[in-house]
Amino acid sequence: TGGSATAGLDFGAIPAAQFTGADPGELVTVSIPIPDDSTVEADETIQLGLSNAQATGGSGVDTSGFTLTDDATVTIRDDDAAAVTIDSVGTVDEDAGTVTVTLRLDQPVEGGFDVDVALVEGSAEGGGTDFDDPTAGVTVNFAGAAANETRTVDIPITDDALFEGSENFFVTLTNLSMN
Repeated sequence: TGGSATAGLDFGAIPAAQFTGADPGELVTVSIPIPDDSTVEADETIQLGLSNAQATGGSGVDTSGFTLTDDATVTIRDDDAAAVTIDSVGTVDEDAGTVTVTLRLDQPVEGGFDVDVALVEGSAEGGGTDFDDPTAGVTVNFAGAAANETRTVDIPITDDALFEGSENFFVTLTNLSMN
């Protein structure tokens, strides 16, 4: 009769419950099909209620005296998980001017989400010495509609005249917030 779950998507058809009427307090079990999916989503509910009492024992049975009072809520707990990974960049020459970092979402996430990108100095110095940090305050949005969704972040690399070995810095993801 309601709830946050969507019939046909989050659960299958709910069969009619048939009571024999042979015993007072008779219990009948109704199985509701719940399909497994890979979408990360909030827990959802199905609101169940009893209605439309009909006698199956023949004509002339009066159902007007039936009282249907019990309702129940079924919670469908989501068991899915998703991850955002940062694709390996490898080595980039200083004269490239920028390095593009690709973020990849592995599973759909209902409603999407935002995540902040931050750079952490390793042997390379930020602030324009070896790289600029344009990611300060950069939030990347994932719509979450499909697996393998990607987003890119461009990071300026400083081409200096110093003779130096390879240097590195790290890209981190923080402040995940659901949309």
